[in-house]
Amino acid sequence: MRKVTYHIDDIEYLREKYSVPEEIIESIDNGFVAILTFIGEGMFPDKYIMTNKDGTPINIDSLNGYQKGCIYNDCYSHFCGMKEYSINKSEPWGVMKIEETIL
Repeated sequence: MRKVTYHIDDIEYLREKYSVPEEIIESIDNGFVAILTFIGEGMFPDKYIMTNKDGTPINIDSLNGYQKGCIYNDCYSHFCGMKEYSINKSEPWGVMKIEETIL
């Protein structure tokens, strides 16, 4: 059984990975900060747990198209071993840290 946790902060990701100027960062209305964990055997997760930074659960149905289409799907692709991501192409978008453990 694998457990992979993704620490997501898309605004900080833009700062660190792309050195986006602060005036552009300030113009972004809502950043997405979450902790997403997939748990499962082999390549496909059996369940997910997603919370905000305070630990409050986030339901996948509450995500907007960008959050679900880019961030969640990139993390899912990473867990499954697929190397195709939405925007960056070399790593899951918006993910600052990935922790993987074997249960």
